[in-house]
Amino acid sequence: VVAEALAGGAEERAGGAPLRTLVVLGSGGHTAEMLALLEALPRARFSPREYVVADTDAMSAGKAAAAEAAAASAGDEQAALWRAEEGVYVLPRAREVGQSWASTVATTARACACACLPAPAAACHGG
Repeated sequence: VVAEALAGGAEERAGGAPLRTLVVLGSGGHTAEMLALLEALPRARFSPREYVVADTDAMSAGKAAAAEAAAASAGDEQAALWRAEEGVYVLPRAREVGQSWASTVATTARACACACLPAPAAACHGG
């Protein structure tokens, strides 16, 4: 789930230095599941946190902001530094539910072109 936790990079990050972490949120229950998973990860290790949401997802960005605000209220110094305008990326979906397969090639190419966001660690939930 968290690429860096599985793939190493320890020699480059001796002492457990923080990792900028990209979190991919989805619609339905995926956002709640991902935010619950993030609560279990040590923020001191996986921060700053940046979120990716789909351009057609009206709720996930707000839920990410609420989770960061709750952590800041609980005294988390890293969460207190988080700003929605800097920490949420809105990207087009590769494919919408019910979209024809023929049109998927173009929308997937567009989504891939927009998704060049490098981060040392990424957390995403398949579905």
